[in-house]
Amino acid sequence: MESYDQIDVELRRKKQIRYICIGFILAILLTIIALVLIILFFTISRPSITIDGIITFGPTMLNQTFNRTDMPMTFSASFTVRNPNLGPFKFSGTNTIVMYNDRVIGQSYGPPRSVNSRHSESMNMTVVVPADQLPRVYLPPDTIFVSNLIIFKVFMEAEGRVRILAIVSRRVTATMNYMVNW
Repeated sequence: MESYDQIDVELRRKKQIRYICIGFILAILLTIIALVLIILFFTISRPSITIDGIITFGPTMLNQTFNRTDMPMTFSASFTVRNPNLGPFKFSGTNTIVMYNDRVIGQSYGPPRSVNSRHSESMNMTVVVPADQLPRVYLPPDTIFVSNLIIFKVFMEAEGRVRILAIVSRRVTATMNYMVNW
């Protein structure tokens, strides 16, 4: 017959083994739950920039020539930065470039901003293209109606950081390309 001490030691060992197994199972479950939360909620996606409209002011077609001698062209763009992440998107500023034939003819910088989580922020940007940078286009005298004669490319970029719960932080860049027919 076994003594009470031996039975007590065996019961204690069984309880310890049971507690260790339960601890391992809980640790595995918590790890799986944490991985699911990280995959579902803490992934950082790229913010997007959409153009709401561009208004151009400047020279017009006069005497079948695109007159560029005395008047600069102004592009006034209204755009929206949309942040789909759970954390705010803080960017150091926007950079807007106007190109013609893959040559930069105008550039403008915007102020630093922040877009809250899962929100959109509307902004305006103005780019002034100097008169000497504008292309010169000649049309034959019998041309009556012209459309899509000159195509400008507008490139906009906002580089910043998305931080979620001060745990996950990543640098992201939101970009947008747009073509303006003149």
